[in-house]
Amino acid sequence: MKKRKTTTAARRRKATLFDRVGNKGWRDSGHFTFTVVSAVLRDWIAARLPATPRRILSLGCGGGELERRLVDAGHRVVGVDVSLPMLRSARRRGMMAAVLGDAMDLPFPESCFDDVLICDVMM
Repeated sequence: MKKRKTTTAARRRKATLFDRVGNKGWRDSGHFTFTVVSAVLRDWIAARLPATPRRILSLGCGGGELERRLVDAGHRVVGVDVSLPMLRSARRRGMMAAVLGDAMDLPFPESCFDDVLICDVMM
């Protein structure tokens, strides 16, 4: 499958919104995502994964709310986001494997994850 390169300008426009959210927090930003506001949804997603530990790539991990739930369940999660402030927030929640990057240009070799999550993502 051919990768589509995202332009730096397009990547920056997406990051700007999420940089604001990452710096202010979701509650004070005037925006929300369902995985942030709904613990029930986070639990529902986690329950769909096998009980045995998995290697999970989370594209658009944001502040790591869902990813924290998955790490607590024993999975190894790597989060990718275009926003450094969002990744800092994810790290504060305990997600140490956080990568600044774009879902359209991933820095990983093929087949290195068992599952890929794409929740609440703008492409």
